[in-house]
Amino acid sequence: MSKRLFGLVALLLTVSLFLAACGGAQPATPAAEEAAPAEEAAPAEEAAPAEEAAPAEEAAPAEEAAPAETAGLRFGQITDVGGIDDRGFNQLAWTGMERAAQELGVEVQFLESQQQTDYDKNISEFINQGYNGIITVGFLLADATKAASEANPDLPFAIVDFPSQTAGDMGLLFAVDEPSFMAGYLAAGMSQTGTVCTYGGIKIPPVTQFLVGYEAGVNYYNEQKGTDVQVLGWKTDPSVEGGGDGSFTGNFNSLDDGRSFAENFFDEGCDIIFPVAGPVGLGSAAAAQERGFMVIGVDADLTQTNPDAADVYLTSVLKKIDVAVFEAVSRMADGSFEGGTNYVSTLENDGVGLAPFYGYDEQVSQEMKDELEAIRQGIIDGSISTGWPVGDMAAPEDEAAEPEATEEAPDAEATEESMEAEATDEAMAAGSASDSDVSLVMSFVPSGDTEDIMASGTEIAAMIEERTGYTVESNVATSFAAVIEAMGAGNADIGWLNTFSYILAHEKYGVDVALATDRFGSTTYKGQIITRNDSGIEAVTDLTGTTFCRPDPLSTSGWIIPSITMAAEGLDPETDIEIVDVGSHNNVVTAVYNGECDAGATFVDARGSVEEDLPDVKDVVVVITESADIPNDTVSFAPDVDPEVRANVVAALLDIAQTEEGQAALEQLYEINGLVEVDDTFFDEFRIDLDASGYSVEDFQE
Repeated sequence: MSKRLFGLVALLLTVSLFLAACGGAQPATPAAEEAAPAEEAAPAEEAAPAEEAAPAEEAAPAEEAAPAETAGLRFGQITDVGGIDDRGFNQLAWTGMERAAQELGVEVQFLESQQQTDYDKNISEFINQGYNGIITVGFLLADATKAASEANPDLPFAIVDFPSQTAGDMGLLFAVDEPSFMAGYLAAGMSQTGTVCTYGGIKIPPVTQFLVGYEAGVNYYNEQKGTDVQVLGWKTDPSVEGGGDGSFTGNFNSLDDGRSFAENFFDEGCDIIFPVAGPVGLGSAAAAQERGFMVIGVDADLTQTNPDAADVYLTSVLKKIDVAVFEAVSRMADGSFEGGTNYVSTLENDGVGLAPFYGYDEQVSQEMKDELEAIRQGIIDGSISTGWPVGDMAAPEDEAAEPEATEEAPDAEATEESMEAEATDEAMAAGSASDSDVSLVMSFVPSGDTEDIMASGTEIAAMIEERTGYTVESNVATSFAAVIEAMGAGNADIGWLNTFSYILAHEKYGVDVALATDRFGSTTYKGQIITRNDSGIEAVTDLTGTTFCRPDPLSTSGWIIPSITMAAEGLDPETDIEIVDVGSHNNVVTAVYNGECDAGATFVDARGSVEEDLPDVKDVVVVITESADIPNDTVSFAPDVDPEVRANVVAALLDIAQTEEGQAALEQLYEINGLVEVDDTFFDEFRIDLDASGYSVEDFQE
């Protein structure tokens, strides 16, 4: 087990920073008088209600320090962008802070990060106010934590989900693959359909670690029972960067994404879902309530933190962040804190585990309960492997010595320099033009069926790899804006952007177009507004008071052009209609067909994309109006992509578009027939039309 845990530490240091993993904590205690201004530091009374806190018996208390010795000490928590009340990651960390306040007599406060640029500012706020220690929550805060720790070597720091990087900080790590393995075994045994499912928020190790363990648990059940339970949403593959391929929402906060992902999986036969995406999973729980399916919660005991949906939770995979945070603050307070170490929470030290079965307890047989306990013991003694870490993510044999205690891998300081060098090398790979050292992330917008886009995107990425020698990871974002922000933040190198998204990305971050898509012999297309043939809606002016479906707020044909058209007809799109975001053009057509929306907007003719499932769609769903020509979607590059790398990828894509397999993948992707080289002037006419309408790019930013 020690080799696997040390491999986790090594892995986390060598992964590019994307977003903080899913998460949460709980209520707040009185803040220090010198706390940050109200707009930055939410007062204690605003935190989540105390009754949502995880049961006290879950926290194995450390030896209490005498209040007289700790009174007056102040400790601060910096959240990730999920917020203090995310009912998971940040909230759990805050529960640990509160416990420290109650048991140690220290003062605690939190600062919420609304965006990545808040991390440095919030840490500096606590430093300037003379706080005695700082807890940062999440993968994305690693750089800011390291910089602050190096600049303030006498101030103790602890970071959740990232290993120690300096002599003054402690990493708080969690072997979540262990309880996830048990959850997978349980799900396989409880499934009535023989299909279970999972998905993640962002493809980063703190997320994929859950997915790997879950799938391995299902596979172990199949091996033991001779069954063939299927897992949708994740496939472990050591040859793939990140340990495998799967479904990811691209964020940790959209409940709508959680609902749509769950509904898609339920339609494919899944009856137990394991969302690893923080608050996104709450949307999946709502969908499960409606469909009568079960959910496995993540991080916190979701029956307690999401009581409105308590009836759907079979169990939860507990990541006891509150215990680890309390332990870190305790050591900071009593003077026993040691930087350069990692506190690793495992099944063995009760830092991770499974929540009770509550309302499902009678349905879980005693045989299953006994088997789960045997599995727990097998994981602890090393006789059962959870499959994590995957492939090259494992530490080399001679680096994985047995730790003396559960909290730290030995020689952490001695290995820090070499591990940081690995992280630097990998982070630089995407900017290098040296073939196999180049690593790229290619993001697609959710314009059609997510599973189809993911499948074809993965194929195209593999074709690019074959032609260039580069490593290309593909993903499908949950929104058009997510791709733009990922490219602006350096988290995506190649984006398949629609017209308006490209213009916005170009103006905001300097993203530059290289290719335009060709459909049916043209690099332009049209948009359309649709309704049911029995709706009584015959013109744009009839849309007042209706429910209107759009794919995305930044969809050119699905919202930008239609909203301008409505305004030209005297409607205020923000007040005269009820807007519903459904995630893709296909979903718009389906929603209108089913009467879930009175009208909607898509590209021409998105109805054909669902015609196989809805043969009469073109009779039931009719077109009110079509737009003028719109420039087709693009293949665009982030500004920091090496010019040589860009040129090689463009050449590869043009070659791919000439092959039979490439044409099939592009067709499945976005009904693309070919690719044409263009530059930014390709969009000049559209910009002129946009200006003439009286609108600007900024008008459509949400």
